[in-house]
Amino acid sequence: MSEGARDNSSIWQECREMRFVRDDELVCLMPAGAGRRNVKVVVREQIEREGFLGGGFIGTKFWAGVDEEDTHCSAYGRAWLHRQDLRMLCGTKGALALWHGGGLETIGVNMTTGIRAVAVLGPSASGLQEVLLAGSMRVVNGTRVNGLLSFDGLHITPRGLGLDGTVSRMDVYGTSRRKVVVTGDFTRAFGADGASVNTGGVAVWDDDTLEWETLGGEVVHGVALALAVRGEHVFVGGRISSVGQRAVANVAHFDGQMWHALGEGVVGEILAMETTTTDLYVGGRLSAAGRQPVDNVAQWDGKNWLALLDRECLRSKSAVCGVQGEVLALAVVGQYLYAGGSFSTAGGRAAANIARFFSGRWEALSGGVDGNVRLIATVRIPLLHEGFCIYVAGDFDLVTDARGAHLARGLARWCVNSATGGSSLVAFWEPLALPSGVLAVRAIASQH
Repeated sequence: MSEGARDNSSIWQECREMRFVRDDELVCLMPAGAGRRNVKVVVREQIEREGFLGGGFIGTKFWAGVDEEDTHCSAYGRAWLHRQDLRMLCGTKGALALWHGGGLETIGVNMTTGIRAVAVLGPSASGLQEVLLAGSMRVVNGTRVNGLLSFDGLHITPRGLGLDGTVSRMDVYGTSRRKVVVTGDFTRAFGADGASVNTGGVAVWDDDTLEWETLGGEVVHGVALALAVRGEHVFVGGRISSVGQRAVANVAHFDGQMWHALGEGVVGEILAMETTTTDLYVGGRLSAAGRQPVDNVAQWDGKNWLALLDRECLRSKSAVCGVQGEVLALAVVGQYLYAGGSFSTAGGRAAANIARFFSGRWEALSGGVDGNVRLIATVRIPLLHEGFCIYVAGDFDLVTDARGAHLARGLARWCVNSATGGSSLVAFWEPLALPSGVLAVRAIASQH
């Protein structure tokens, strides 16, 4: 049996789950945390053995925007059997929650509409660090915010007088992390004095000057539904026709000085973006990128558009060789591109709403999930030596791996671990508990 594991302290913790792999390999699943762990195993003969677990996770912490059930709505005295029924007939409200390793805990920020984006600003000159929340909210805790607000642990503070529409995406911008880019279905932003800035679907809030501005002095024409930020570089996508006087086809790039089209752009609607140091990935409802036919996901390598199609599938020419359905979320971990959304196949193979692409091949994440994936997040984990997890949220109830199906209620993480520090990898789904009354997680931001 396993006695447990410990970090650098002298406190031993019991394994939450123990799995026998072979005579010289055991997997000890610990409460959330990261870093190298000492592992003590006591076998029946009472011979103690000690080693190292290189892929545990310590101190994971992030903020989340969640949908909660509206407790003021009653359904003729009957209990709700399905979350979808509750959303449709009663509606939901938004709330802020904090994940601190053991689970999500909602805190005192409540609104009648949902949070669609969360970001953590860099510390101010006084050392204060705030969480920004964005969406379609108008009034929060009695304060008019019009789509964007901050929370410092005690107080709600609007950003100017907000925006004239809904924010869909948000991310911090620049080396100081004191600016934030927002995208969505809006056209103007309003300062505290009521003066407005014509922004189109992309706007920047500077938390030092307390003013709204545009990127490069240009207006983005259209609805920006997707956003990716890399240092001073900003990529936006959605249903976009032009930036200033420059025509673009649903995607554009700001390099810190100027806006650029990305080749001939894409045909269709971009709903998700992810960037690395060299490449941009886009997903959504897409039929072409540049002159390349694509199946809902594509890559821009800085010069050309690439169709992310499965090579083996292309040789057989028997199926859709990209993703057969809309892509709502993207994330990159190492050399892997993860895609989530509403689909049943990827690369011509069965893939239940989530898959990953590497070296010309699409593959499922075991049995996947039984509903739409709307969010894939990579959370910064301190002291991580080996292995990783991605956090997945959406409208699902079950996740399935080699062990079977697990009740997940809309939030889970997919972990790939080198459990013994060797070459053997263990991949598995881990459901994450939602607080009572929370229906879905809609946005995640790492605590910096």
